[in-house]
Amino acid sequence: MTKFQTHTLSLSGSNYDIGYQLGKTYADIPPLKALHSQGMEGFGSTQVKEATELFNRWCPGLADELKGFAEALKVAPEKIFFYSMTYLLPRCSNIALLP
Repeated sequence: MTKFQTHTLSLSGSNYDIGYQLGKTYADIPPLKALHSQGMEGFGSTQVKEATELFNRWCPGLADELKGFAEALKVAPEKIFFYSMTYLLPRCSNIALLP
């Protein structure tokens, strides 16, 4: 049997606030911080800008959440793995949110 470890958080506030709260949580767990802030070779500020434009069009609020997340982790946005993982090549973000 495969076992998975999960974490459940209750976050509230603006999109930025939610990203910041999540980032603060991950900042206290070194393996999670390292995983989510590893970036991807060749993915820089130009790609972050393009990804942000796409996110703003198709998923309003996500760019603000990612901005808060990066600031809480104290890393540049291009180091946030979610950008490079999802940019122009859809993949599962493995997150579930309730309204």
